[in-house]
Amino acid sequence: MKTILRLLGVVALLAAAIPSTVHAQTDVVLSLKMSTNGLTNWQTLQTVVTNMPTSAQAFYRMDIVLTNATPTNMTLIPAGTFSMGNALSASGDGESDELPVHTVNVSAFYMDIYEVTKALWDEVRAWGLTNGYTDLSVGEGKAANHPVHSISWYDMVKWCNARSKKENLIPCYAVGGVEMKTGGSDSVACNFSANGYRLPTEAEWEKAARGGLSGKRFPWGDTITHYYSANYW
Repeated sequence: MKTILRLLGVVALLAAAIPSTVHAQTDVVLSLKMSTNGLTNWQTLQTVVTNMPTSAQAFYRMDIVLTNATPTNMTLIPAGTFSMGNALSASGDGESDELPVHTVNVSAFYMDIYEVTKALWDEVRAWGLTNGYTDLSVGEGKAANHPVHSISWYDMVKWCNARSKKENLIPCYAVGGVEMKTGGSDSVACNFSANGYRLPTEAEWEKAARGGLSGKRFPWGDTITHYYSANYW
């Protein structure tokens, strides 16, 4: 999918450095917008108001540089197929709804290396409370660097939207075409074309959790060692 950038009324595909002429005026508003749906539903990414010289006509240029840098504390899960379902059913593990094992193709995506910590939850929540996300749960956590817990699915969805807006990304979750900021609804829809944060699908989570292996109990094999492999009861 191509990302389309519009610069001062000129449409540019991918990266561009296009000179545009403007007549002398005191204030100019530069608005960078993005569309992931053809040439409709433009989303404003950045708006800058700047003073321009008033003495004469001049040329101005905006350089747009797109990078594929890995987001902080995330890792790339490559595209590809994997065997989804309970591959250990013969040993009595798993549930009946995990059968039959079937092949699933998943597009590439970035996923957090760690679960959302209480510290990150609090940071985004504090921003959200003053930007329209007024009913985000406080949540709980054993420590600031431990995973947040005791939150609802609706809280997580709204938190994802808040984090997206905080980082000038396009939120993924909406109800009736309107970004979900408060409340709860059974009609929440996810825009998988948006570049904001969202929860992984079941297939995405399972592909990532398998660590590239197939038919194994854990991402590293079939056995687990307490302390070295995991902290569990």
